[in-house]
Amino acid sequence: MNKVFAEYTTATAFAITLTKNHCHILLRVRRSEGRDHYVFHPHQARQLRARGLIAVTTKREREKVKNYATGTVSCLYKLTRAGELMCQLLDEAGINLGNTRTLTTVKAEAFWGDRFKEAA
Repeated sequence: MNKVFAEYTTATAFAITLTKNHCHILLRVRRSEGRDHYVFHPHQARQLRARGLIAVTTKREREKVKNYATGTVSCLYKLTRAGELMCQLLDEAGINLGNTRTLTTVKAEAFWGDRFKEAA
């Protein structure tokens, strides 16, 4: 059981609210391309961590990822079991990366995407 998720969702009965950006972050973390965390603000990640939906990876977990040593992948966050289930609910609702993009995420993708290409 995920204590953080249980405490967050059962404070009233059972409730969880996610913004469009939160949904976008969850789906990006699930996709796990490594540097996806650059396109969202750390504050938004903290909010998802407080809900028990994502967690910070350990150094050992990051080192296991292919290309981590070269600096082309960082894998800062991972989904918790509750986060994986939430992504399944987003799939069921038809919510995907395409329809959760905002102007902020588009700008960040463009900004960081160019820098990722230069590093490769």
